[in-house]
Amino acid sequence: MPSTPSTQRYQSPAVEDVKEEEEAWETPPSVFGTYHRYNVPPQRDPEACKTIDSVCDAPNLAENCDGQDNHLPAHKNISWLCRHAQPKDDEPGHEDDSNEDPTLGPFDNASQFRLYDWHYNASLTKSKDDFNDLLDVLRSDGFSVDDLDGFSAQVGQERMDAYVNPTGVFLEADGWFDGSVVIPLPKPQAQHLLEAVAPHFKVSGIHRRRLTDLIHAAAEDTRFAEEYHWIPHIYFWQPSPDAPSPACDDSDSPPPGSPHVSPTPECSPSAFPPKDDKASPPNHAAPEVPRGPIRIFTDIYNSDAALKEFESIRSRPRNPVDAPDVEYVMAPLLLWSDATHLTSFGSASLWPIHLYFGALSKYVRGMPTEFAAHHIAYIPSLPDEIQDFYMHVYGTPMSSDILTFCKRELMQRIWLLLLDDDFLDAYENGILVTCSDGVTRRIFPRILTYSADYPEKILLTALKPLSKHPCPRCVVAKDEMCKAGTPADMHARRENVRTDTPALKCAIKRARKLLFKGASLGSKRIQALLDSESLNPIEVQSIPPTVDLVIYAYRLLLVQSAFSTRLSRFGLNHYQLFTPDLMHEFKLGVWKNTFIHLLRLLAAQGGNTVQEFNRMRKMPTFGRDTIRKFWHDVSVRKQLAARDFEDFLACFMPALEGLLPLADDQTVTDMLFELANWHGLAKLRLHTSVTINIMRVATDHMCRAMRSFARTTCKQYKTRELPKETEARVRREEKSKTTPNRTPKVVRFNVLNTYKYHSLPDYPDYIKHGGTTDNYNSQVAELEHRHAKRYYRRTNKIGYALQIAKHQRRATLLRALRNIDDYNSASGRTAAAEQESDDEDDNNARAMPPLEWYAISQTRRTPVRLHAWLTHHKKDATIRNFIPLLRAHIFGRLLGRNDLDEVSPEQLDRIHIENDRIYRHKVLRVNYTTYDMRREQDVINPRTHPNLMVHAEEGESTPYWYGQLIDIFHAFVRYDGPGATAATREWQRIEFLWVRWYENDAGYASGFQERRLPRLRFVDANDPDTVPFSFIDPCEVIRAAYIMPAFAHGSTGDLLSPSPLARHGQDGQDTDDDYKFYYVGIFADRDMFMRHLGGGVGHQGAGVSLAQSTEHALRRERTTTPEPLSDSGSDSEDEHENQSAQDGVDGTQGADVHDIDDDEADDGDGAVAMRQSESAGEGGGDEHADASNDDADWHFDVGIGGLGDQENVDGGYYDEDGFLADAYAMEGFAPL
Repeated sequence: MPSTPSTQRYQSPAVEDVKEEEEAWETPPSVFGTYHRYNVPPQRDPEACKTIDSVCDAPNLAENCDGQDNHLPAHKNISWLCRHAQPKDDEPGHEDDSNEDPTLGPFDNASQFRLYDWHYNASLTKSKDDFNDLLDVLRSDGFSVDDLDGFSAQVGQERMDAYVNPTGVFLEADGWFDGSVVIPLPKPQAQHLLEAVAPHFKVSGIHRRRLTDLIHAAAEDTRFAEEYHWIPHIYFWQPSPDAPSPACDDSDSPPPGSPHVSPTPECSPSAFPPKDDKASPPNHAAPEVPRGPIRIFTDIYNSDAALKEFESIRSRPRNPVDAPDVEYVMAPLLLWSDATHLTSFGSASLWPIHLYFGALSKYVRGMPTEFAAHHIAYIPSLPDEIQDFYMHVYGTPMSSDILTFCKRELMQRIWLLLLDDDFLDAYENGILVTCSDGVTRRIFPRILTYSADYPEKILLTALKPLSKHPCPRCVVAKDEMCKAGTPADMHARRENVRTDTPALKCAIKRARKLLFKGASLGSKRIQALLDSESLNPIEVQSIPPTVDLVIYAYRLLLVQSAFSTRLSRFGLNHYQLFTPDLMHEFKLGVWKNTFIHLLRLLAAQGGNTVQEFNRMRKMPTFGRDTIRKFWHDVSVRKQLAARDFEDFLACFMPALEGLLPLADDQTVTDMLFELANWHGLAKLRLHTSVTINIMRVATDHMCRAMRSFARTTCKQYKTRELPKETEARVRREEKSKTTPNRTPKVVRFNVLNTYKYHSLPDYPDYIKHGGTTDNYNSQVAELEHRHAKRYYRRTNKIGYALQIAKHQRRATLLRALRNIDDYNSASGRTAAAEQESDDEDDNNARAMPPLEWYAISQTRRTPVRLHAWLTHHKKDATIRNFIPLLRAHIFGRLLGRNDLDEVSPEQLDRIHIENDRIYRHKVLRVNYTTYDMRREQDVINPRTHPNLMVHAEEGESTPYWYGQLIDIFHAFVRYDGPGATAATREWQRIEFLWVRWYENDAGYASGFQERRLPRLRFVDANDPDTVPFSFIDPCEVIRAAYIMPAFAHGSTGDLLSPSPLARHGQDGQDTDDDYKFYYVGIFADRDMFMRHLGGGVGHQGAGVSLAQSTEHALRRERTTTPEPLSDSGSDSEDEHENQSAQDGVDGTQGADVHDIDDDEADDGDGAVAMRQSESAGEGGGDEHADASNDDADWHFDVGIGGLGDQENVDGGYYDEDGFLADAYAMEGFAPL
């Protein structure tokens, strides 16, 4: 047990004890220069339990290889803290008090548990992997058939359902309850003296859990006992003043003693391509590099919102009954709700509300396999009986407006049940819990974020969809949303924050009174009260069962939502809970609709332009599943999910190049680069104050590029519906029994006037407020839907909601018990590794320790007899100087020499290769440290993923050199010439890579300032002054690179004659030709983006420095602009007319399951006519607007929408043919 800390030290101060200038407790800096600053020192270090495995994201990194203790150096008690980073010698020691329970819950022995665990977690359709897993179970140590007497699947299920743990998430109080709510039913022209005497309809079957019981159980849960960050803190990074040179990446260097440490830090300069003398200094002065510590934002517990709430908790007096050593902490609650279809066909659906504890690291809670999600309620749909009840009471059918009103009421009243009196008491006074780590804490729950798609945001905030003020966070008018990103817009956001004020509550109270006096929801009197902020007359105070209805009617609290009803007295502005949603707002919103309009522009070019664009199908893949194969023509848009649109954005520029006239091509490329750059920043898992400032500038650049595209290119062409859009519109018109018009209609670019586009400038500030976007992205809920869909198939399909809840509880219990059992399935990580490699002898690489730099197979199954092999390929230009280059490389490796220009031929002749053989391998695995200080792995295969990157020499204009891996070899070598040592005379195994080099295109301006991807070409093999091929040490490889063909420039065979050795024919490549140019995919993934942007904490300044990253926020002005094309003429008579859009919240189809992503009529593929503002200088009179910028004085006319694919609530789509696309897939465990 840990030593008892000083009670005075851990006592949470009362209000009168708070000093004006408090002391701060700081942790010692890590090897990356990061440290935590606490205003109140925690009693247990939440980072102490971290091992190297806990920061490994690649599935084929071995866990605890060779039985080594891989715990990172850390201390478990408060002794690891020191005031102002000065170590204390008098801190109490600490002994490990971990005392695991050896029992396996409801199972009598390990045999029963392992067999049932296999049965429950194996796939429903058995495969070879499932069979092998069963064999592993039967052969595992401790398994005995004799232990299975009397055991069956039914017995195991009954035991699990009856299992109650004294503490943790399986205690009896942590169960499910059935509840009910009543909904008042108004009717136009039906007057009621009071709302309480109006007819009420009871909705039963609401499955829910009590939040206070769940919080109590989670605190006692042993699974994450030592991982909770109960005390919010500030996370800092102190960049090293002596950052490593670009030629050496210390952050990625293998640890001492690693078997793959190169004898020399660098290979010969002659092994790399010739220097590029092109210099491109920026025209503008770069921003100053920040001095002193830089703040880091990663998780909710180091965000401004958490710090603010914790300070409010600290400012409260201590509870007098608490002992002095009771720790006052905060439990950040993160909420999600999202409806989902459980099957591809049929109407089975589920609308769960998920809760995650923000005190748990996102790297844990973001993995669905950790079962960190807590299902707290399942929202039912309104039963059909409500129509009969309404007809019986009023004698008329229920109108669509009243039905919508009832659905809003249902949602708010369910939340009223969840935010019960016990939760409010805990919110104010905390919950006293002895946590599973042995520390007694008073836990104050705080709801910090609520993530939902736009229809649910509208539903939860009680706003009107398609209204004049559609944003839930501000009251900026809809017709002003096209100004997003301008100074005037940013000022308007700050000045018009949506708040829950007494005046607003009074307006809703008066409107609601009118509603039950017989006024319709659309009456002018109600609209006059609520339209100024696009509100609905929603009241959610439940009726106490013991209070007379008439008396209760005078005590109603008439507010906007359940959150306001319950939590407004604590100072919570519930509108700010609702987070931006990167997946729906950008990937499936702004970018998706921009992408579709670009396809319309290509179709407007005529000819075979669209068919030529389908060359995008030839784009290479990257990573395990980072960029996947485009199996279908991209222009067809068949069964696409959000991840597909994300991949399109990373690859779009090379595919589109040259298909539009020059002026438009430049405008579109500028916009695509800014969109990709903004998206790369928005999805980072780790932000610093520097990158947030860069993102603010990037947001301005992106919005300017979007407006330029709309103002120039979009006005040049008369764009019409794509064939799929026309077919979808015709089907809708046929269903509405109107005569369909089968002629493609004119469609205008309509993105800038939508809520989704308006929300993008909110991201930088919200990242600072609530952490990085992966903390609250709606993709988290989409991934959790996979569990529900899997469990649904195990139910009897009748009353399945509660059955799904039981299955979720069983799976969580099995996951917890699996951590106790010493047996681990042999599948898992190794199975993922096998999918990466076709190397049959690569077993050692599949179990690669995470601390190793790289891995190559140790076998000798594929020998290459050098002289015979060279004779066979003597006509191949690739092998020119093969032996001299190889010997020079080996000489440098053995003797640690870089000055190979002075090495004599006689010395090289004393290099001996055992048996004149080298040995070929198929796969190189490279481990690297990511920008967010995680360990990842790239698999480099000469045939499938051959491209790699290394650091350029100091003084080069580019930070990296790129190469294409031809082959992977190892050999046994020795040297016995002049300068030889005893070690060099012994046979040594040396591994080396044979690489064909790219060189930077010196005549092409690229980079962030130019808004262009870096362009490469292969080094000319016919030039005697260059080294197009060479050998490098695998330690020199940083990671794999994503290289895309520049289709527009064609191919050539002039750089290298036909070469089967250098051209393996990957991705359909001809072995006789290369593309003339290639582009570097700097937006391929987060780490690749940060390596080119610079400022990555985990990169430690290698490659691109922090100072250089600030320069990347600048943009170079165009010196020459191609002349724009002439206007294509006036619009046709068949241009779209305004039409009402489908309302997924208010529509008669119901709000319980909405199949469209957004209820905005203008956020689809509809038409919008752009015009200049009719009033001269409109917007220019604002003192915050830039008068010299014409971005501030223009508008869009709102056109029609609803032409886009209907999005499935799982992030996929129902296409026009009715097929359901897969849900958004994850990279690693969370969104990329």
